[in-house]
Amino acid sequence: MLANGIDLPLLLLFGVGVFIPLMAFQVGVESAVLSRCWQIPFRELARCTFKANCWSLLAGIPVKFFNAWLYSLILPLHLAGFFARYPYAVILGTLVYFLVTWLVEARYSMKWLEREGHAYFRSRVWSGVLLANLATYVVLGPVHYFATSPTHNIREFTADTRWASQPPVQLLYLDTETKHLKSIFSDGSNPQTIVPLPMMDYLVSADLNLCLFRSQDGSLHFYRRDTGEERKVWETSEPFVMSQVTFSPSGRFVAWLSESAQLLEIADLESSNRWQALVAVTQHKADLAWSREESKFVVTTEQTRKLMQVMPGSGLRELDTATDDWPALLPTYGRVNWETLSRNKDGSGVNYHTHVHGDLKAWTSLRYGSSLRVYRTSEPKTRTVSLAVNPGMFHLAHHAFRFTHPSFLADGRECLFETPTDIYLLELESKRVGRVAHGHSFIQLTPRYAKLPQ
Repeated sequence: MLANGIDLPLLLLFGVGVFIPLMAFQVGVESAVLSRCWQIPFRELARCTFKANCWSLLAGIPVKFFNAWLYSLILPLHLAGFFARYPYAVILGTLVYFLVTWLVEARYSMKWLEREGHAYFRSRVWSGVLLANLATYVVLGPVHYFATSPTHNIREFTADTRWASQPPVQLLYLDTETKHLKSIFSDGSNPQTIVPLPMMDYLVSADLNLCLFRSQDGSLHFYRRDTGEERKVWETSEPFVMSQVTFSPSGRFVAWLSESAQLLEIADLESSNRWQALVAVTQHKADLAWSREESKFVVTTEQTRKLMQVMPGSGLRELDTATDDWPALLPTYGRVNWETLSRNKDGSGVNYHTHVHGDLKAWTSLRYGSSLRVYRTSEPKTRTVSLAVNPGMFHLAHHAFRFTHPSFLADGRECLFETPTDIYLLELESKRVGRVAHGHSFIQLTPRYAKLPQ
């Protein structure tokens, strides 16, 4: 309930709205059935049934955790298997709920009958509560299933993407198991490792030879692929994103912005010299981008844009330049542009939630329901593709299927997206989805992921 983006008052309001009619239905139906079975007035039984249902509701809390564990054994974390096995998992989970409800309500009913002085046979209590719950579950079971089951209009799920359009496009991503930076093409071909070190986020050169990355402990590291050399350049636990770091064309200089210290810092990896300058950074909206010249880079914040020069013998200086004197920027790629995105809680990176290609728009939701929708902006009510995982009555996002990062390919016929563990390719015309790789945090070497400080 404390998850980011969840409106708690709204959630509680809907919770009460669901609980009251649900409890009224259960108490009414079960009391009517038990009244006929036990020959006890309906009004008298209603109090017993209400309290019995309250106890079964409390007993359902540990059952919820048990079922979550059970589902983790039954349901695979890839989309094809999840959608195929989901009905069987829900049926089994419902049976577990039913069994616990029957046991708890029958035990409470026997104690209530003893306390009220009613003569009873154990067998009639057990059978009466069984019939009463069957009468409610035969209605509520299907309602719950159809209200919470995943929905989609995908025609085919595949284990791979050998069917992808040709020529395929190259992706970079973090492997789910090793956290290494890897490369693969959209049809699953030519997989290779770019940086054989675990990381949380990354920024790479266009030729994939140079890489700045945030390690698992939060520090900033620099890696050269041609030599295999790796160096820690900034030891920190401060959250930062790859917009706030950069490197020079040769890889000699690395620069970063520390938001907590309000400092710009430059490291010379050849001489081990370092220089600092004060820079005002607010709300993480800061960009560093190196130019194609070895000594010049651009610092952009919400308030200012400066052209800086590294003077190896004397430090840093700000250049006095006219608008048309800004140098061309060095192409580097990562999750760096401030379009529609959200920042991870640990500061390890950003996630994009929308993408537009012509009149096509892809949109993902992480709040009430985890879903991917693709539609034409000229016809927003007509969804070209809809894919949603709807756990629970409130559809709070399923941890394993938080759909994020929709990204249309150049021709607009295909769209990439990811979950926390896998990257998928969607073909819009045939409505086919296949898994590209077991990974996350993918980018392409396209303008969407290039350093373009404003």
